[in-house]
Amino acid sequence: MASIRRSWLFPLLVAVSLATSAARADDVPTFADRPDDEVEDRHAAVALLSNPLAAATGVFGLEADFVLASKLALAVEGDVYRLADAPGAALSVGLLAYPFSRALRGFYVEPRVSYTRPMKGPLVRLDWETDVVALGGAGGYQWTWDYGLSLRIGIGAQTALGGSFSGMPGQLVGLGGAGLVADTSLGWSW
Repeated sequence: MASIRRSWLFPLLVAVSLATSAARADDVPTFADRPDDEVEDRHAAVALLSNPLAAATGVFGLEADFVLASKLALAVEGDVYRLADAPGAALSVGLLAYPFSRALRGFYVEPRVSYTRPMKGPLVRLDWETDVVALGGAGGYQWTWDYGLSLRIGIGAQTALGGSFSGMPGQLVGLGGAGLVADTSLGWSW
């Protein structure tokens, strides 16, 4: 009789323990409980970045990237820097293309156009002796983690179409009418 009681006691304890754990399954899942596919498929639509390497050389600016399509983003950058005896300002517009991954992560190429001018005269009048229009491009790699931190490292070149090329923002090495540029952007995407 004692052995019969013990034989049904074990299955009863197992059933009770399973019934209580099923009630705990209704808990709200945390970030770590999500499947990896959900985390990897998260898309960022906008990113704000700055270039610490450029800031170390006296060029202070901010870049905003707007995702246009799954592999394309529009980059708009504004910079202020010291140009000879007056401060200068620059506006750059580029198209970030990510051929192997989604926008704002992976390998990228970026054709860009930049406009630079000293801020000592009126801003509405173009002066082709001091203003600079430059065409260029860069390529590299961008890491964007699922919580938003974004790091982009790349290198490229640009060429001036007019004006004095010395003092163009991001210029590492001037080669006559051309220059080598570095992209070391750090920021946040959401």
